[in-house]
Amino acid sequence: MTSDRPRLNLVAYDYLKAAVHKHCRENLGQETVRPLILRRLERSRLQTGTPLTYGELQSMTSELIGFDDGVLQKAAKLNRRRGKVGGLGGLRVGVWKWAALGSAGLVGLVWVANLPVPPVRWTVARVAPVVLLPSFFSMDHHYRGAIASVEKADQLVNKATSTEDLTLGEQTLKEAQGHLDNIPVWFLGYYPQTYCTFVGCRWRFTYDEFERARKLVARTEAVVFQEKNAQVKLQEGIKAVEAGKAAVTGATDFPTRTQAITQWQSGIDQLKEIPPNTLAHQQLGPKLEAYTRDLQTVSQNAGSIQVTGDKLTIAQQYAWEAAKIAQHGPHPAETWQQVMELRRSAVQRLKQMQPSDANYREAQLKLVEYERDLGIAQQKINIERQSKQALQRAKRAIAQWQTRAARNPSDPSLLGELNSIINELGQVSPNTVADQEAQQLRKQVQTELKSIQ
Repeated sequence: MTSDRPRLNLVAYDYLKAAVHKHCRENLGQETVRPLILRRLERSRLQTGTPLTYGELQSMTSELIGFDDGVLQKAAKLNRRRGKVGGLGGLRVGVWKWAALGSAGLVGLVWVANLPVPPVRWTVARVAPVVLLPSFFSMDHHYRGAIASVEKADQLVNKATSTEDLTLGEQTLKEAQGHLDNIPVWFLGYYPQTYCTFVGCRWRFTYDEFERARKLVARTEAVVFQEKNAQVKLQEGIKAVEAGKAAVTGATDFPTRTQAITQWQSGIDQLKEIPPNTLAHQQLGPKLEAYTRDLQTVSQNAGSIQVTGDKLTIAQQYAWEAAKIAQHGPHPAETWQQVMELRRSAVQRLKQMQPSDANYREAQLKLVEYERDLGIAQQKINIERQSKQALQRAKRAIAQWQTRAARNPSDPSLLGELNSIINELGQVSPNTVADQEAQQLRKQVQTELKSIQ
């Protein structure tokens, strides 16, 4: 079997190399053979196999340089050792080798001791708490980060002065949640005395304190959700009001003007739905009162607009416009509001007719029809609004259920909440705008309900 040792080890090589230099200095005529003999020694040092013997060393050098037998015998003796693995060099390599192995073993032991396994942690905490320093550093970092982030998010969200505050508050909440998730719940109540003596940590890791932080984060998340919805209503409401105002200005006939006024009123209704304790309500300020006042002025002036044709013809025009808008339902409550305003205008025109008018009898028949249609439009508005509100309540309940399920999948109250969500979705009336989405959500909830039963 071929050995993987060098044929000329480093110790013997260095000894022979020094002997070559000494011999060449003492014998100037031998200077030309120095490179040749050194190359031979170097080549033997790089080759692997059985160590060179005295005879092989003599054969290699005798034709170039005349060494004393004592030099070659000592070189052969040195070559029988395992290079620098023996002696002081070998000792240094061995020490470093075992030191490296020991360090790796120690790192592995510390890593195992700091694994998130309660039995391991508690055992190490009682016997050798210093080994848990990495865990203590991590917990101290995340505790301080959680407290700072929760307080900052609470200030940004609950005392917001702009939408930028809400955005930053939402980002800070995510940071706080990340810190809380990295605090080991099973380690609550443990206080590392030695570590905190030197570091000065301020935490106690009590379960109550941990729960308070969790609840504050959850409450603040709910406030952010409400604030974001309020901002959407604010933007949509202002957009509808401004569009209605522009349409009123450009209206060239009474039906178009009435439709624009209806759109204006729809935007005001959206703005009135903004909760009073939100930033959006503060930003709305006196705008809502100004929008309402301007709308009343425009509505009063609309009655004085001159429209050609007799009252019955005008009423029929209103009714025809209403019927055209009501086609191809379902429609949102805002569309039915337009239909209702047009039908109300038709009814008002017919009620202005006198018994002496030529078309009075026909007008009375139409009045009955239009009043019935007006009631249907009002009913549609109520149904659409109730269905939309039921769908929104169900969606909020689903979001809250998903949050709770992610935190504690085994919570027994989750089953009852799913049934409540299904009942809430059942409040959405058929053939409404919200009906299709409600049916999809109902299927998803029922599937989730079956999976946990």
